[in-house]
Amino acid sequence: MIVVGDSLFGSKVSNLGFFRGLNDWNEIAFYYALEDGRSGIAKAKLRPRVTAPQRSPIPASYHLTEIPPLPGQQISKVAAINQKGQIAGYTERSAFRRTGDVSQPLNPLPGGEISRAFAINNKGQVAGDSQYTNSGDIRHATLWSGGTVKDLGTLPNWGNYSRARGINLAGQVVGTSGFDKDTTSTHAFIWGPVKGMRDIGTLGGGYAQALAINDSGEVTGNSQVPTGVGPPTHAFTWTTGGGMRDLGTIAGDNSFGTAINAKGIVVGYSSINNFDNREHAFLYDGVKMHDLGSLGGTSFYSDRSFAFGVNNSNHVVGGTYRKYNGGALYGIPFIYGNGKMWNLQSLVDDSGGGYSLGAALAINDTGKIVVQADGPNGVRAVLLTPNPAVATATSTESEAATDAPDRSNTDGGAE
Repeated sequence: MIVVGDSLFGSKVSNLGFFRGLNDWNEIAFYYALEDGRSGIAKAKLRPRVTAPQRSPIPASYHLTEIPPLPGQQISKVAAINQKGQIAGYTERSAFRRTGDVSQPLNPLPGGEISRAFAINNKGQVAGDSQYTNSGDIRHATLWSGGTVKDLGTLPNWGNYSRARGINLAGQVVGTSGFDKDTTSTHAFIWGPVKGMRDIGTLGGGYAQALAINDSGEVTGNSQVPTGVGPPTHAFTWTTGGGMRDLGTIAGDNSFGTAINAKGIVVGYSSINNFDNREHAFLYDGVKMHDLGSLGGTSFYSDRSFAFGVNNSNHVVGGTYRKYNGGALYGIPFIYGNGKMWNLQSLVDDSGGGYSLGAALAINDTGKIVVQADGPNGVRAVLLTPNPAVATATSTESEAATDAPDRSNTDGGAE
């Protein structure tokens, strides 16, 4: 819920009062006064808040299925999974949508040769980017829907490049527009079939990126803030009525929102202090940013984690590191639930033999997880499917972020 001091309609709230009662859409009316002198009456949608991730069982083990490249391609990369289990990803040349065991190429914009997919909604609509006629390396945000491919364009005065990063059930798309393909010097946009592409602003700094949107139209991403060295970047949420809200940090200067579920729960990663560059995965519940820890022990090198996906059970997935004991530093995927972080690689059954798993990028409500991996056949996207439940992981049976023993180099999961 909005409070005095929050950002609203491009200013800060200086006074606030709520009317009694809710309408049929669980909305409440309120009076506001802003620091810039404006005042009025608006409405806000209420939703339940939690103070910690809900307790829901973590599967005891997972089965790994490789997602092969499209014909004639050499690699496969994964980006997203929807509630139906459809997967969006790309090869070195083409975006694809995978339904069951079939991967469908998603053609680039007319005249282009390369396309990439980064998001998929529950209708199977896919968002990403693509080359177009005579574009060279320039790419535009792209929507694949109903057998068509659509160029979403760019923001006025914000370069020739754009990239779509999230899409919801209504077909609203969010992403970035800027002056180079991989720059963070961008502005964040929301695109809709009626109003087209709109700039959603910043937290007062120069740049912003929108990375995800839920079916209620709540957006998360990150934006520069106006003060501090750098300047700092903070995670945000944005709504049409409320504008952009700063989520702060665990500690230190920077945070980045990467995913948002139907409840408005945001995950991402944040600095954890003011004296080094370590970052931890977080879960923001609407009130507090919770530090999810890491599996890397106390070492400066390995005490790091990054959250990239969250489902409606508040199970969080991402990447962290094995404890550093000298030599090479090994990245591993994690799943977080029940107040614990688990080494996801250690929960994969014998189907995972020969695969080195990287970060887990998304999870749906059935517990299916998409992960980037190196396998016997090279760089591969993989799908992890929970095995039939005969047991669930407990804090003493698989590598966890707290008191569990280190099982980084063992096979199998909990019994």
